[in-house]
Amino acid sequence: MIGIVTGLAAEARCCDGRFVRCEGPGAERAARACEILLGHGVGGLVSFGLAGGLAPALRPGAVVLASEVVLEDGRRMLPHGAWRERLRERLAVFGPVETPLAVSTQVVTCATAKADLTKTTGAGAVDMESGAIALCATAGGVPFVVVRVTADPAERTLPPVAEAGVDANGRLRPLRLFQALARHPGQGGALFRLAQDSRTAFARLRRVAERAGADFAFL
Repeated sequence: MIGIVTGLAAEARCCDGRFVRCEGPGAERAARACEILLGHGVGGLVSFGLAGGLAPALRPGAVVLASEVVLEDGRRMLPHGAWRERLRERLAVFGPVETPLAVSTQVVTCATAKADLTKTTGAGAVDMESGAIALCATAGGVPFVVVRVTADPAERTLPPVAEAGVDANGRLRPLRLFQALARHPGQGGALFRLAQDSRTAFARLRRVAERAGADFAFL
């Protein structure tokens, strides 16, 4: 049995019917989700959800299988090779990209910061949870893999109002988002483009979850 960890409730809903846990975005909450899943005796952990694009070639909706997870202190954690290979074959229809994935303690919103991060780490994508999941899996003596879909391209700077749309538990809060947008209407165009990219990414994420199957090619 595997455990799936997401940072957003909407990501978790893509995996309905499976052993999935969402405690919210970020390392601390991802670690809490891992501890709960490991306490239930899962034999492997999957980091699943959206990621920010760092490599210019990765457009919204690109499927990423992390070849390694680059922690903020420079350490590199390796996902389980055989498991990742089985998953790559199962997801071959999507043309998954195997690339290092960087970890950040906060959302990387600026195009310049994205360029700096890929330059220093060699990573093609970034998220906030995979580092904690990798560390928890290693400490718990179980394998892990990272399956992500890019939501925003490398050259795009995200509008600040977007952060108002997600609460600390990873749930979407559209009313708060609209209130923030009312205060900063000039960000409406950028927010609309982000929403389009997010729809593309979530549509692909749902298809990836369906294609991966209940076991995510674990066995």
